[in-house]
Amino acid sequence: MIQSEYLAKINLGEIVGPEDHQHAMQLITVKGLIRPTSTQIISVLDEAFQNKDDTLCTYIINILKNHYLWTATEHITKPREGIFVYDNINGEDLNIYQLTQKLDSKNKQVRFVPYGFKTKNQSIKEFFNNQLVIKHFGEEAMPSVEKVANHLKFDPYVSALLESEKPERRYCAILLDKTTRGLALHGAGQGTGKDGYAFAIKK
Repeated sequence: MIQSEYLAKINLGEIVGPEDHQHAMQLITVKGLIRPTSTQIISVLDEAFQNKDDTLCTYIINILKNHYLWTATEHITKPREGIFVYDNINGEDLNIYQLTQKLDSKNKQVRFVPYGFKTKNQSIKEFFNNQLVIKHFGEEAMPSVEKVANHLKFDPYVSALLESEKPERRYCAILLDKTTRGLALHGAGQGTGKDGYAFAIKK
């Protein structure tokens, strides 16, 4: 288990990786820990950047800068309308109907973002006001998002699946964009890359 006075309040239990998305999340479940949402991940990163003298915090920053961080927060497209953002901490395979039901019942694990948000390179201000970014991390985590983006200094980047003939699931990662070196929300991938890490959260 992780031992760090700075990260104790976030309940960071273990760092898993490098693995692809599926195996990283399965390993977290097998260990009896909780799959991390993007809200939790950005909180860990915020704390790490504030405490760079801590060995574990430095290690976490190096993972962000040289690899990528898998998140249990997934994107599921609703063709021609937008994207469901879902904190899939239990590894469920939900369809559009089930996600809509959760959304209608005010379940906070599910959000919906209509198409029209900006993708690719953008300023930190644009990133901070991007509706996909806000729904992905959650409004309560946006101060942490802004601080982490400012620590990295360079322009952030957003990717998402904008066109699909049928509902498509995409596994998300948080990383440094290879071109801009700014904070990136990668929401268009299939989770097959094997160089990803994940923060396992204690129950």
